[in-house]
Amino acid sequence: MGILKKLVIVFLISYFTIISLTGSLPLKANEISKNTTEPIKYIERIKPSKSVVTYANQILENKIYLGNQFPVYQLQKDLTWKENPYNNRTWQLFFHSLEHVGYLLSAYEYTNDVKYLKKSESIISSWKKYNGNSKKAASPWAWYTNSTPIRTVYLIQFEKLYQNSSIYNKKFYNEVLSLIEQHGNYLADQKNYVWESNHGIFQDQALLEIAKLFPELSKSKVWYDTASNRLIRHIEKLITKEGVTNEHSISYQIVVLDLLKQISPLLDDLEYTKIFVEDKIGMLEDSLATLLQPNGTIPLYGDSKNSYVVNNNINDIRGYKLKFLASNGTIGTNPYTDILYKESGISVFRNESNHFQSYLFFVSAFHSTVHKHADDLSFIFMKGKTEFFVDSGLYNYELNDSMRKYMTSTYAHNTITVDNKSYEIKKENIDQAVIQNGDIESDYSYVVGKHELYPGVTINRVMLYVKNTDSILIFDKMNSKKIHTYTKVFNVGENVNFSQKAQNQFLLSSKIESNQIELINLDNKSTYQSYIGSKNPLAGYKSNVFNKAISIQQIRFSTKDKVANFRTILNAENGKGISNFYVTGDNKILNFDLRFKDGTNQIINVNLY
Repeated sequence: MGILKKLVIVFLISYFTIISLTGSLPLKANEISKNTTEPIKYIERIKPSKSVVTYANQILENKIYLGNQFPVYQLQKDLTWKENPYNNRTWQLFFHSLEHVGYLLSAYEYTNDVKYLKKSESIISSWKKYNGNSKKAASPWAWYTNSTPIRTVYLIQFEKLYQNSSIYNKKFYNEVLSLIEQHGNYLADQKNYVWESNHGIFQDQALLEIAKLFPELSKSKVWYDTASNRLIRHIEKLITKEGVTNEHSISYQIVVLDLLKQISPLLDDLEYTKIFVEDKIGMLEDSLATLLQPNGTIPLYGDSKNSYVVNNNINDIRGYKLKFLASNGTIGTNPYTDILYKESGISVFRNESNHFQSYLFFVSAFHSTVHKHADDLSFIFMKGKTEFFVDSGLYNYELNDSMRKYMTSTYAHNTITVDNKSYEIKKENIDQAVIQNGDIESDYSYVVGKHELYPGVTINRVMLYVKNTDSILIFDKMNSKKIHTYTKVFNVGENVNFSQKAQNQFLLSSKIESNQIELINLDNKSTYQSYIGSKNPLAGYKSNVFNKAISIQQIRFSTKDKVANFRTILNAENGKGISNFYVTGDNKILNFDLRFKDGTNQIINVNLY
């Protein structure tokens, strides 16, 4: 159990005791189950707490607080709903989602002080005045695909709290109810629906909540059927058979997981739909458990941010693998094994040496453009608490921001760049990156990735993890009919000291523990470059906190040819490892001839398909 620290979990609270299920059950058309008599509580996006009251008090002073990603903004005049003080898309999204109203409502629940409810009433009234007519709204973010369902949830919460408050006014209540109905019409309209994205799940959640909590609305039954049927189809598109979401981000897998946990109580009238959703919740939790790094954090894959995954309530967990981690191994199934999610385009290989856990995350997947980075064939490597080779993480969502462009480029990931530029994140590239094959054995594991994301260029990468010496071999093959400049890039974590020991030998030493990695570049013809937080060219950055970049070490090895190979060794156990390797074979099987430092040899055959 030494490797399984008690994790601290960040899922949103769920409202019911879990039903553990394995395998989907067939769905019935127009299914009807018994009607439940127990009232469904409105969804709380922000949990009542003492700290929430502090934020709400700032909002009472005509300040706009939308979360810790942005500074508090002091209003100098009345709201126009065109405000954008930080020239930021995300700020506008949160603003028109009425996140500040969410803090006020939670403060009211915590204190029962109507001043928070009165301020909510004022803000909602103002928003309705300037944005109630969707065709003449003050901002394009007012009726955006994501702001609309989130705002709907807050409007519902307000309505239910307001209805039972001392300041209840029937006229205003009916005005808000009419506004909620308007939101329902928007959410039910198929042209506003977003498939294969968490936005669509948000939309179904909000529409289900309207239908369930306001049955007096004339379209509530139609909306309930629309949202529940759409939800099933969407889940089947968004979540692979391996239980991983297709949004290229572990952070957004957690978002979808939390949404489904909130949606499940709204499905009590649909027995088989609820069973289906519960099953997917368990699958999402289990795949999430298998992807966690040794320190319990999620890998910074795509638009992901540093976070721990934890739950203090084991009964709130459906997945047996996540239960194992949350219970410190007392129940459930150990997720810390090698895993290959071929459909999802992800593999995770693990090892233990010198009492440290090693973790190798690899990705080659282009399912859509949603939260996608140019990270195909990239990897993350962590040993103990030290992230030796890192991804860039989520910086922001400003599409024209030069740092955002860098953070999503091939240069910000441990992969191959062609002709000194990143490939495009566009719909035409969907399905052009895959995991072709892989194998998991007791003493080694390997994964084979391929992409054709640069026109006229095919790139293959094999990552072979040799467990007894904690060594990783990387073999890259680039093939084209034209001459190109090929560059392999390595981004080194901020807690690592980097030094060059010889022409092609480098040492990466942890700043926080007694771990080190030896990197051997076996490409004698390649040129070497190194950057740390460079502005020209933009290189050597990652993001741990939203909208903030930190400097890191980046190294590059480049060669120029039509067809070229790169060979790299990463030795992660002090004094042991592999000094060289050779690759022979054909288009089906590659033979890896390993030369160990102790003078022994080993042949490992890698099947490419």
